[in-house]
Amino acid sequence: MTIQAYIDDSGIKGTDPVFVLAGFIGKAERWAEFSDAWSIHLKQSPSVQYIKMNEAAKLNGQFRSWKPEERDQKLAGCVEIIKRFPPEKAIYFINDLIAWKQIVREIKVKTLADPHFHGFNAVISGVCNEVLDSGVDEQIEVIFDEHVIFGPRVSLWYPVLKELIELTNNEKLSRIKNILPPAPMFRDDRHFLPLQAADILAWLLRTAFRDRLPGLETAWRPALTGFEWLAEELLPSIPVSQYSIMWGHEKIARIQKLSIEMRCAPELADTIAKWQKKLGIK
Repeated sequence: MTIQAYIDDSGIKGTDPVFVLAGFIGKAERWAEFSDAWSIHLKQSPSVQYIKMNEAAKLNGQFRSWKPEERDQKLAGCVEIIKRFPPEKAIYFINDLIAWKQIVREIKVKTLADPHFHGFNAVISGVCNEVLDSGVDEQIEVIFDEHVIFGPRVSLWYPVLKELIELTNNEKLSRIKNILPPAPMFRDDRHFLPLQAADILAWLLRTAFRDRLPGLETAWRPALTGFEWLAEELLPSIPVSQYSIMWGHEKIARIQKLSIEMRCAPELADTIAKWQKKLGIK
């Protein structure tokens, strides 16, 4: 019984106030049934090759020349499929990009200054904890949407993270290392259809926070997107993992402080120095 999580990203530094990684956790057998139904729905007239919320919202790409009511009907059908083959949990990571830019600007290593990288770690950890809490103690699969820049960077750093986890004395982390994926997986959402469902969730979460300034700790009233009906149909039907997380200014500052402390920890210093040399980091 393989557990799979499908995760997509939404949000761009310099454009959006938040960056989101979000998706769903479920059993591989259920995902196979979901994918068959999703594929049939895509082909039903009016047909599309894939679902991307950015294109659906703007009526371009696959939705060019569509009427809004046709688009809404297609999206409603997507939600019905998610509800018909419900995942075990939804999970998300939301990062305040405004606070992120203010706090991490001194980090010289490009990968470590990338919110994708930290979101990847947070989501992997959250999925592992969620699976362990459910009583499953087998290696999992976490599938991310393809990312030309981020994917190779994460693949390069993933062995470092695994080794650092192995060096800890924390009992929960020791259990996590046994179910961690052997390597990060990045796949094309046109072929791995659950990623299209993850895209819908990630888009809904990002746009819900699009006008939240100056940061996640502030009170705000979100601007309407016209897709509130979609969120109301989808979100109440899937339980949200307790390991979903929002990083505002305070959380980001704590994470940066912890990262500095880890680099200075004697028990980790040799390992960090070894990987710095391997990765060419000064």
